[in-house]
Amino acid sequence: MKKFLLSLATVLCAASFASADEVTINPNASTGFTGDANSYSASTDGFTITYAKGGSTNDCVAPSADHIRVYKSAKLTIAGEKGQTITKVVMTSTGKKYCGFNAVSSGSGSWTTSSPYIYTWNGSATEITFTAGAAQTRIKEIVITYTPDASAVVVDKPVIAPAEGVYGEAQEVTITAAADNKVYYTLDGSNPTDASTLYTAPFTVSESTTVKAIAVDPDDNASSVVTTIIAIAEGANGDGTEAAPYNAIAANAAALAGITGSVYVEGIVVSIKTIDTGTYGNAEYYISADGTETDQFYIYRGYGLNGDKFTSADDLKPGMKVVVNGNLTLYSGAPQFGSGSKIVSLSTSGIAGVEIDENAPVEYFNLQGVRVNNPVNGLYIMRQGDKVVKVVK
Repeated sequence: MKKFLLSLATVLCAASFASADEVTINPNASTGFTGDANSYSASTDGFTITYAKGGSTNDCVAPSADHIRVYKSAKLTIAGEKGQTITKVVMTSTGKKYCGFNAVSSGSGSWTTSSPYIYTWNGSATEITFTAGAAQTRIKEIVITYTPDASAVVVDKPVIAPAEGVYGEAQEVTITAAADNKVYYTLDGSNPTDASTLYTAPFTVSESTTVKAIAVDPDDNASSVVTTIIAIAEGANGDGTEAAPYNAIAANAAALAGITGSVYVEGIVVSIKTIDTGTYGNAEYYISADGTETDQFYIYRGYGLNGDKFTSADDLKPGMKVVVNGNLTLYSGAPQFGSGSKIVSLSTSGIAGVEIDENAPVEYFNLQGVRVNNPVNGLYIMRQGDKVVKVVK
């Protein structure tokens, strides 16, 4: 009896110190949600995320580029697919107006009262259902802390190469997994199963593609789904980091393909839609790689250098070269930086940055050095070959 009790105590002690794992999920249009007006669901990283109409009078809507929307009285359910015990959930909303869970199936949770607006739940469950109390709750990030089921078979996820990002030309894709495991993949955004395409050799993608894959072991145990977005755009440069910012072409391609979040984008200011030098101190403007309207990228209500408010219209002018850090998103299908971006680097570009080409056609630039395709009345700089003069149109 003593030996049995000692063994039992050892097991309980080991269980109490079982290591917890953590996974971060960004629920949005690229997560693989499927559904209709009644509910949407996605399987990712070993968990199923579902939001359902429930008692709401509003139909469910498809995920946005950077969040899911749960209307009042609708329900959000998080469940482990392999018996995981969830002990903590941290959800980040898109803003103060969009946080309102007021009931939960077990455990307890609460919202922070200042930005960033975060809902933290603590408890112990394999499945949790949250009920929205606000007019709508918008969730852009879910961090789940859990303890794996000790009896569950864990299959290592396959590895997709190249890494998620934007590329200027077609890419060869390879998927690797542990020996003896088979890999199945999809290219249409749906989650793969063992009925999907079997990976047998590298393949090429020549347009923006979402690659999803699973590994299946000889006993038919499947891994979690791994997802990589490969965006293709001719002329794209950079990887979106501060060291290598996207150019405008890459930023547009990334957002359209479903790559969202905080990135850096560089370019020359093409035009300024609005600039507020009073209460708000922000601006709406366009940038592009060469200062023309071709492939321009939109910054919505962004701040000035180092996040400071604009105090003068001279703080931002066409022709200036900027590096901007912001939240890459889609709004009504159009790429942009959402409100709150900041300029981290600013310099004047000017006409001196234009290379002389003796075979070039006639080109016009405004006095800030920005190329003008269809000049109207005013003073311009005209270049033809090695001849550069001021002209009045």
